[in-house]
Amino acid sequence: MEFKDKTNTIFAVFSAPRRENKMDILDQPLFIIASDDLRRKQSMAQKYDVIIIGAGVVGSAIAREMTRYELKIGVLEKNRDVCFETSGRNSAVIHGGFAYDTGSRKAECCVEGNQEFDKVARELDVPFKRTGKVLVGNTATDYESLQKTIATGRNNGSIGLKMVDKERLHEMAPAVIGEFAMLSPMSGIVDPFQYAIGLAENAKMNGVDFYFDHEVTGIRRQADNSYTVITTQGDFNTGWIVNSAGLGAVKISEMIGLPGYRISSTKGNYIILDKRSALYCLCLFILFQAIPIWASMLHRPLTVT
Repeated sequence: MEFKDKTNTIFAVFSAPRRENKMDILDQPLFIIASDDLRRKQSMAQKYDVIIIGAGVVGSAIAREMTRYELKIGVLEKNRDVCFETSGRNSAVIHGGFAYDTGSRKAECCVEGNQEFDKVARELDVPFKRTGKVLVGNTATDYESLQKTIATGRNNGSIGLKMVDKERLHEMAPAVIGEFAMLSPMSGIVDPFQYAIGLAENAKMNGVDFYFDHEVTGIRRQADNSYTVITTQGDFNTGWIVNSAGLGAVKISEMIGLPGYRISSTKGNYIILDKRSALYCLCLFILFQAIPIWASMLHRPLTVT
């Protein structure tokens, strides 16, 4: 089986035999650092079936999943630990799947990931709570917008989406002023640091080698279609590269020979209205104001927590 990417480069889809392994987490913490033995071997290029570039939540999750197969896997991370960049600097929300276009890969993965996350959290022993989320509205325009959001979410497979009135909203979030809201009961929060560490620990337990402080500086394709990945602390040979480098993914893609990608990012603002709530108790609901006039004038999204 093979497929073509947009540059018309042909890649064969590899397969490997599955193996029995332990997919839950260790009882005691496992500090995943490149061992002295691994560092001594850096004088010669290490050989791996798969090299994963980036040890954020995506790279660590891919590494863990790939240990279900008989593969030798290495993870290269330019920082000195996992979860040093975007994976540890986000809203920590497990989204309900209603915010993405129906039929998109984002919608598919979001809904699937949301519904399986209780099991994943138990396997990794990481804190996760389905707090629920309400999207708050006040005007007829808001109401129409939220009804469309519910329709999109249901088409995507989101569970439990519904409108709640002013009284119910006040019961759930007394400090919030709104005429109505859309409730997503499946939305929740997770500790992003413990989640990324749990994934990486479990991958390491199943045989993955992690190399920290190994920034990728170049990639060469060999005559046999394998790759040599050049880092600041030695070279690695591999048949397959997984690019999960986060904000550096475009740079890695260009090194591989697949130019033309770009990162489209947006920036939001978190406004803490009650320091006591933010500092001393759990946030029971994550609240988004539906299209406030002044926020739309500033062209900035608003999140009220």
